[in-house]
Amino acid sequence: MQNHPLILAVDDDEKTLKVLKDGLSGEGFDVITATNGLGALAFLEEYEPDLILLDIMMPDLDGFRVLEIIREGSDIPVIMLTAKVGGTFVKQAVDIGADNYVTKPFRIHIL
Repeated sequence: MQNHPLILAVDDDEKTLKVLKDGLSGEGFDVITATNGLGALAFLEEYEPDLILLDIMMPDLDGFRVLEIIREGSDIPVIMLTAKVGGTFVKQAVDIGADNYVTKPFRIHIL
């Protein structure tokens, strides 16, 4: 049984995942990580996280497709965390069901 809220961080960049895991763990969250969309979907079923941080540009399934699949069966909050800037990306993410959109680089305390 977990003691803290569980966050699933999904990004194909290992350094970003380390920053997220270290920073969010230091803020009292439990963090699991996935390096691609398929891994994220597998962890989603297994762990039922309280929040998902989701990159857009990833191998196999991009973040938009992962978000679509998540929204087919879950209302878990999803924050897109991506280097993609611009209104069209934000609109697409929100239209699919993202709860928020944070661009990289980011600050842990803001996230």
